[in-house]
Amino acid sequence: MKREEKTKGLNTSGGFKKAKSSYFLFQSRIVNDNGKRFLEIRPATISIDGNDSGGYFEPLIRLAR
Repeated sequence: MKREEKTKGLNTSGGFKKAKSSYFLFQSRIVNDNGKRFLEIRPATISIDGNDSGGYFEPLIRLAR
């Protein structure tokens, strides 16, 4: 888990803290788009060491065959 106050000048090589517990809950659905089928997966809840993401950094994941 990364703790940074600002994203400007973000240090990506250090400053990580080892997480003791985490879990992810997802919402999913199958979508037909122009004859192609996709599985859309959207994180509903992300919890790391008891801290909820509150909807932040939860992108839509779209998988195709």
